[in-house]
Amino acid sequence: MANVSLKGVYKYYDKNPKPAVSDFNLEIQDGEFIVFVGPSGCGKSTTLRMVAGLEEISEGEIAIEGKVVNDIEPKDRDIAMVFQNYALYPHMTVYDNIAFSLKMKGLETPVLDEQGNPIFDKKGRPVVKKRRYTKQEIDEKVQEAARTLEITEYLKRKPKALSGGQRQRVAIGRAIVRKPKVFLMDEPLSNLDAKLRNQMRAEIIELRKKVQTTFIYVTHDQVEAMTLGDRIVIMKEGVIQQIGTPTEVFNSPANLFVACFIGAPQMNLFKAKLVKTEKGYAAMLDGVKLELSAAVNEKLKAQNAEEREIILGVRPEHINLEKSPSDKTLTAKVDISEMMGSELHVHAEFEHAIKIKDDNKKDDESEKDQKKMIVRTPLLGLPETIAESIRTGGEIYFTFSPEVMHLFDFETGNSLT
Repeated sequence: MANVSLKGVYKYYDKNPKPAVSDFNLEIQDGEFIVFVGPSGCGKSTTLRMVAGLEEISEGEIAIEGKVVNDIEPKDRDIAMVFQNYALYPHMTVYDNIAFSLKMKGLETPVLDEQGNPIFDKKGRPVVKKRRYTKQEIDEKVQEAARTLEITEYLKRKPKALSGGQRQRVAIGRAIVRKPKVFLMDEPLSNLDAKLRNQMRAEIIELRKKVQTTFIYVTHDQVEAMTLGDRIVIMKEGVIQQIGTPTEVFNSPANLFVACFIGAPQMNLFKAKLVKTEKGYAAMLDGVKLELSAAVNEKLKAQNAEEREIILGVRPEHINLEKSPSDKTLTAKVDISEMMGSELHVHAEFEHAIKIKDDNKKDDESEKDQKKMIVRTPLLGLPETIAESIRTGGEIYFTFSPEVMHLFDFETGNSLT
């Protein structure tokens, strides 16, 4: 295992003054599973390739196990990488594909003195000698990797005789057989169908338990990020938006981009107003005063927040449907509903619902033409009066508790809490 450090890393491409990756700073601990996630073009794969040494660093430094590797060749960084397209040799068997890196790299062993102690050079580095792995050593390592990934029965086959999931396991086997310090994975599941992706996610979780090494994993799929990562790095246009555990980025998004990117369906956003009350603060939405939690009130008081327009965010699963209207309920008109098995996704029109543009600000055109919100509600126990309104496209009445509300600045899109 090894820790990985990225400090002030930038990546520029010729003739483009805007960096593809901008001021990237991250400390990855030994054995940690880090996921880079974001939309296409956000710089996540570029960052991974800079760690691997496949892309030059324009500015900053990358260190592996405390050693700066900016000018070190990829083959000498003791990392292994799994690519999106498997990158298997079609003319080789599965066994030979896995064994290939062992045959090429060889083994480094320390040079010992007569007393059996390691010898160091003038710079204090241990003197090593290289030798090739023996056939027996290669066979033991290949068989061990095959057992770990449950592909022993496929060792004599060639890649064309394997399914997509089996090919990906072979690619992973070729990477882990060397027992690298850092394991890099660049969207390894994106070429698989939905069922295989689910299966391979579970297998990667099991693999992580068996292979004690540091993982850096790139994906555009938030489900993969949430299920696999110890921490998630969310990126947009080359800039880190937030770093945190899956729970942290889901429950406490740093801005509107993170709030809407993490979670499916995405968070509902409403144009509201922050107002002062005798107890502290509340949010006014469509004439209804919504009490805020004690924790949010404390943070707003610490900021000495003024009354102003805000964007109120609530996730679809946190909206409660009520049987009848009251002075505490909000009203929306059902547009369509989607049957998702154990739950319904109810799409409704609400006057104060808004969308955002890519720059984290409200989208005026969407506010005018797409005043839509979505509610996730379980089918089991759904009152018949509510079910009838949903079926007939009638009105629904809804509330949400103070603990599930997220407040964002109307101009910057940054979280207020």
